[in-house]
Amino acid sequence: MSRTRGVPNWTVWVAALFVGLVYAAPLLVIRYETRPFLGLGPTGFSDETFYVGRLNAGMYGKLGQGNPFIYEHRKDPLVMVPMPELLLSGVSRLSGLSIGSGMILYAFLFTAGLFLLSYLLTEELSQSRLAGITAGLYVVLGSHLLSTRFLFAGKIFDGSYSYPLWFLKPISPQFNFLLFFAALVLVWRSLNRLLLCWTVAAGIAIGILFYIGVFYWSFLYAGLGVLCLWVLLAEKDGRRARILCLEVLISLVVSLPYWAWTWKAMRDPGLTYLLQRLDVVNSHAPLLPWIHLFVLVWLAIVTITTSPQTSAGQTLAMSYMVALSVGGILVLNQHVLTGKLFQPSHWQSYTNKTFGIVAVTAATALFLRH
Repeated sequence: MSRTRGVPNWTVWVAALFVGLVYAAPLLVIRYETRPFLGLGPTGFSDETFYVGRLNAGMYGKLGQGNPFIYEHRKDPLVMVPMPELLLSGVSRLSGLSIGSGMILYAFLFTAGLFLLSYLLTEELSQSRLAGITAGLYVVLGSHLLSTRFLFAGKIFDGSYSYPLWFLKPISPQFNFLLFFAALVLVWRSLNRLLLCWTVAAGIAIGILFYIGVFYWSFLYAGLGVLCLWVLLAEKDGRRARILCLEVLISLVVSLPYWAWTWKAMRDPGLTYLLQRLDVVNSHAPLLPWIHLFVLVWLAIVTITTSPQTSAGQTLAMSYMVALSVGGILVLNQHVLTGKLFQPSHWQSYTNKTFGIVAVTAATALFLRH
C-alpha cells in the first residue's frame, strides 16, 4: 500500500502547530485582557469550572474540595481515581507554573499531541497521509467548524461533541484523550508489527485507562474481545489472539490499585448517593444511535467491495476498525444486562463517535484507493 502522494510530511507538523495555537489563543487573549489578574476566566463550558477547581485542589492536596458544585460533600470518598488531577497539579507544583499558566501550556501541547496521535492512527490504518490529517483535524477541531446547512458531515458527529473548541476543557477530554488514543495506536501496532515491546506497551496503556474513566477501558475491552474472537475463529490466527489476551492480562495487573480504590468506594454507606452523583440510572432499554449503525454499515460496505483486492494489512485494519466499532455498541448497551446506565453520552461522544471519525476516514481512503 502506498501512502498519499503530493502530501509532504511537513504539513503534519504545521497542522499540529496550528491546532495547538488555535486552542491556546483564547486563553492567551483572556490572560492579556485581564492583566494583572493571573487566573483565567471560563471560556464557556459548564464543566470547565469543575475541572479547574479540581486542578486547584490538587495543588494543595485537598481533592475532596475540588468540586465547586458539591462543597457540602467534600469529605465523601471519590468514586473515580483522581490520577489526572494529581499528575497535572503535581507537574504545576514541581515546575512552579500556576494553574492558569499550566492550562495555557496544556491547551497547546495536549491538543497538538492529540492531533498527532489521531493522525498517526488513521494514517497507519489507511496508509494515507491525507486521511490522517483529515481525521486528526476533525477529531480535535470538531464538527462545529462545519456548517450543517451545507455539509452533511456536520450532522454526523453532533450532540455533546459539537461544542466549540471542545478540548479546552482541562483533564477531560483534553488530557484523557491523549491516553485513550495512545492506547489505540499501541494496540494497532502490536497487532500489525507482532513485536513483544508493542504488546507490553499496549497492555500498560490499556491498564492506565482504568484511572481516567470507565468509558475508555471498557470500550477497548469490548472491542478487543470482539477482535480476539474474530481473529481466533474466523482468521484462525492464534498468534494475534494470544497478543490480545496478553495485553488484557497486563492491563489487569496495572489496574489492581484501581480495583482496590473502587472496592473501598463500593463499601461506603453512601454508595447510592455517590452513584446518583455520577448520573447512574436504572434502565434496561437498548441504545442504538443511528450514527453508530451508519459507521458499521459503511465499514461493511468497504469490507465487501474491497475484499477481493485487499492485502493482509488492509484486511487486518478493517477487522480492527469493525471490531472496535462493534465493541463500542456492546459496551454502550451493557446496561441491558446490568440495569445500570452510566452517562451514555460519554460513550457516544468520547469513545464511539471519536473512533468512528477515524474508522470512517480510514475506510473511505481504502475505498477510494480501490
